[in-house]
Amino acid sequence: MISKPVDRVSNTNIFVAYDPWLGRQVTIYQNSVSNFSLRNGMVIPVPHPETVRFHDMTEVFPGNSFFNELRSMFTREKRVTLGHSKTINHHDAEPRTLLTVETVGDFHISLAHSFEDLSRINTDIFELSDGIAEFIPKFYPENWGFIVFCLRDNTNARYSPFCFSHAITTLPEGEKPAIYIPTRHYHPTPEWMLRDPKYHRYMEKLQERPEWHHSIFVYGNVDQRKDSKDEHVQDFMRHDSFTGYLFKSINSWKLSGMLRRIPDLGFGFISNDCCRVDVAGKHQNQDFFIPVDQLSSAYVKRVLCLLWPPFW
Repeated sequence: MISKPVDRVSNTNIFVAYDPWLGRQVTIYQNSVSNFSLRNGMVIPVPHPETVRFHDMTEVFPGNSFFNELRSMFTREKRVTLGHSKTINHHDAEPRTLLTVETVGDFHISLAHSFEDLSRINTDIFELSDGIAEFIPKFYPENWGFIVFCLRDNTNARYSPFCFSHAITTLPEGEKPAIYIPTRHYHPTPEWMLRDPKYHRYMEKLQERPEWHHSIFVYGNVDQRKDSKDEHVQDFMRHDSFTGYLFKSINSWKLSGMLRRIPDLGFGFISNDCCRVDVAGKHQNQDFFIPVDQLSSAYVKRVLCLLWPPFW
């Protein structure tokens, strides 16, 4: 979700993985944005904000190297084409402590533990619009947090991916563990369009069915059967806006090795294939939750640990 208008957003890459041994998910995010303002804040919702850790990938995977290497591990290529109002008050009657701004790799980052915490954002570093403040509470529970980040240097065309990890969440309607994929769009309407009713209606429809330019990689103990009866897997893989889906087998040892190179992540071997879905075109605006099996991967890891301790 991008707070202020931009010229263009494209080539969004999202990698998510689940380590059942740690009970944590890692999300690696990268896109191409033509920004009008260096301070334009991007916002990613996050469950269990108290467990969030950020990971600097600039030394181990500079520029586009992580996703380039990831793509090279797929043996075949096939594109899958997907044919109550609130405001953020930055001027409270009583002064409030500003959120800490961290510098991690190519990014300035602040972590808001709640929607109310967004009022404490440092506006010298980030710009947040009232529009995104109206958008967020419609979709995210009160106990969710929000990561706000922007590039340190707008001239850096080869910035590394943004990487963070957190405790695994659950499906929205139950207690089953699930990977969370943050894909919900928010792109504000430029002021000149707001003055024209025709463009205003067009932008409202675009918020409901925005343009997708995503490659989504899911790695972990998820249901990858084509005939899966799980409604969440169907929603992700056979959503009405998808025209197809494809699972790819890759070298799990090599991909696990890539994750072990990321500082302070601590992920071990994940005994599953990684699936990839390429999404393009105008489609329903939503996030995805993919249920995971906590037991079988954890069991495999325990066996590997006993059979080959040096690996750990």
